Amino acid sequence: MDDLGFGRLIRMSRIRRGWRQEELADRALVSRATVSRIERGHFGAMSIVGIRRVGTALDIRIEVHPRARAIDLDRTLNARHAALAEHVIAWLGAMPGWIARPEVSFQVYGERGVVDLVAWHAGRGALLLIELKT
Repeated sequence: MDDLGFGRLIRMSRIRRGWRQEELADRALVSRATVSRIERGHFGAMSIVGIRRVGTALDIRIEVHPRARAIDLDRTLNARHAALAEHVIAWLGAMPGWIARPEVSFQVYGERGVVDLVAWHAGRGALLLIELKT
C-alpha cells in the first residue's frame, strides 16, 4: 500500500468511529498535526512510533515491509527458502518432461504478485504452482 492509500485508510477508520482528528490524536498521544500529516500520506521525518500509535488507537497493526528493485530481499535474507527452491527445481528437473522456473511474477487486473516456483509438463498438460514455506 502506498503512502496516500495508507493515509486514506487511517482517515476512513477515524471517520467510521465518529472521531475528529483531535480525538484520535489524544488517544494516540500524538499531535493533531501528526494525524493530519498521516491522513494526507505525508510522513517525512515522522517516527514509526507515532504512526504505530495512531494505528493502535484505531486497532490497525502497522508493519514495515522493505522492498527493493535491484534484488529480491526475501531471497537474499532467507537462505533456507532459496536452498529449498533450488532443491525443488533440481528434483523437478530430474523428472522427464518437467520445466521449472523460480520467482515467476504475474499481474491480473492490477493485482501483482510472485509465485515461488512454476513448473510445466507439456506432455501431460500439467501446470504446477508452488509456494514454498520454510
